[in-house]
Amino acid sequence: MRLDLRDIIHVPDGKKTFQFQLDLSGQNFYGSKPIVHPVQAEGSVTNHAGALVLEGTARSVLALRCDRCGKALPLYHRGRLCDGCFQASKAAAARRGRKR
Repeated sequence: MRLDLRDIIHVPDGKKTFQFQLDLSGQNFYGSKPIVHPVQAEGSVTNHAGALVLEGTARSVLALRCDRCGKALPLYHRGRLCDGCFQASKAAAARRGRKR
């Protein structure tokens, strides 16, 4: 998905909202395809003094099985989309790379 941010790039406090679905049902994760419903994402991008800030959420339902009994277990997952989270994970990955 791409967002056209031209209308807020030079507008202080400009804001653009988004909402979309991404079908990942065909993606194979370690031999299974647990994402059976489309991932739904929604949020906004805001221009704070020239810095574009992403905020939002993504949610989906995963079809998992209990390792002990084999019973089907739906897992309702919701995660945050934000620049701070991305920067923190990027910094952590860089730190892990330096430890080698």
